[in-house]
Amino acid sequence: MIAFSQNAPSDKVEAMLNKGIFDNIFHNFEIKTVSQINPLDIINEHWDKIKVIRFKRKVKSIIDCAKSFELIHDKYGSFKTLLSDTKRVKIKN
Repeated sequence: MIAFSQNAPSDKVEAMLNKGIFDNIFHNFEIKTVSQINPLDIINEHWDKIKVIRFKRKVKSIIDCAKSFELIHDKYGSFKTLLSDTKRVKIKN
């Protein structure tokens, strides 16, 4: 979803997804692996392949999401468990 945001051309982003470019660069979105990636390494090595996402900060956002999912997994066991157990979720206003 991050790659499609902010007016990135959806047809080109979809083509990259279908070709496995993101899977390749982001290690099949293996959470533990992606959470350890340095965003600058991805930008320096792969920006020419993914620049249709338009903003380099999206790379960091993808990695930050992986870090968040890793924290959720460590604390709750899974994202599904977090969502299904509303007693654990504390919403701050």
